[in-house]
Amino acid sequence: MWSWVAPLFHWSFWVNPYTQPFSPWVDHLVLFFLVVLTLAPFGISWMRRRAKEKLIKRIWGRVFGVCLCAGLTGLVLYAITWQRIPVLGVRIFWPIWFLAHVSWALSIFLRARKMIPAARRAQLERQAYEKWLPKAKK
Repeated sequence: MWSWVAPLFHWSFWVNPYTQPFSPWVDHLVLFFLVVLTLAPFGISWMRRRAKEKLIKRIWGRVFGVCLCAGLTGLVLYAITWQRIPVLGVRIFWPIWFLAHVSWALSIFLRARKMIPAARRAQLERQAYEKWLPKAKK
């Protein structure tokens, strides 16, 4: 039943100088995921333009960078694997690519989770302070 998992625990599966193709359903799934990642920046740029706050725009810009970089480097990696280029199409590059971009996205998420409430608190404090300052004469 779990015979398809057994090769994942062998070093020769991940590092083999001769590139092995994916199975057909995995090949289609990976290609679909990469195309979605490559097209996602269009939607993200729309979300970025709709954002009102400068910090939110900056965060959407970082997410744009992650998706664009992940999509383009993933398509290059897919093309290398599809062409079966020796050594460059080693399967170990796929988990490295995935973990690198997931860690990048996670760092953006964690930083945004900390920065957004702090920026909003600072803005409320600034507004509370500035309400007592004299207004500029017109």
